[in-house]
Amino acid sequence: MKKLLFVLLLSLFLVACGNESDSNTDSDEPDQKEQKESQEVTDDTSEESGKEEKAELEEVNAEENEEYGEWETVSFGELRMDGVGYKEELGMYKDVTPIQIGPVELYVVGAFLASVKSEDEDFKSLVLNGKDESRAITATFNVLNTSDEPVSFTENEITVSVQPGVQLIADQFITEGIESDLDPGEEGTITAWFIINDSDKNIDSFSININAPQLMTWEDMADDQIQLDVLSVKEAEELDLF
Repeated sequence: MKKLLFVLLLSLFLVACGNESDSNTDSDEPDQKEQKESQEVTDDTSEESGKEEKAELEEVNAEENEEYGEWETVSFGELRMDGVGYKEELGMYKDVTPIQIGPVELYVVGAFLASVKSEDEDFKSLVLNGKDESRAITATFNVLNTSDEPVSFTENEITVSVQPGVQLIADQFITEGIESDLDPGEEGTITAWFIINDSDKNIDSFSININAPQLMTWEDMADDQIQLDVLSVKEAEELDLF
């Protein structure tokens, strides 16, 4: 880019010198031929400069798309994948290994760090804390009741932490949960959304905190915490997670 600008300036300088010489020897009338050549040089250089700028922009966009996903249109606005939550021992995105929490088996199917934006004023007010754009963690769980009696397990049993001592609860407006008790052997699915207030925070890991459902016939049921690393979209693709 700098080289092209230098060539352009040099060309204009040489043309100017040529015009001055002609004016001293012939007349004050400009040399039409040299003006035409100067214009051709300018046009060619501008075109080449435009191509280089376009190539540089495409390269930047390509690098960003390797780090992040592309913006996709969803029901409430637009969504972009910024990172992929991952813990190898859980077999996420492939053959998921369940976690036994009291009377249920919990399968962490997937968890993502995402950017969310919307033009809907109600959505921005109710979900994005009045902002045009915010970040969120969304996670999908399959829950299987392995006991002999009905179990209540909802999104309220799950929180997310992106920093010590701060727990995010599932947003009730866009979370899809289990609306009734699970009968013995019954399975349900929860897709929970957790809005991150500090959108500028660099997040390289987060934890999912799970409260065990309480049954009178079960004792000493411990809660669980799952720590996930955040991979870039490119890293997730290299691991063939999708």
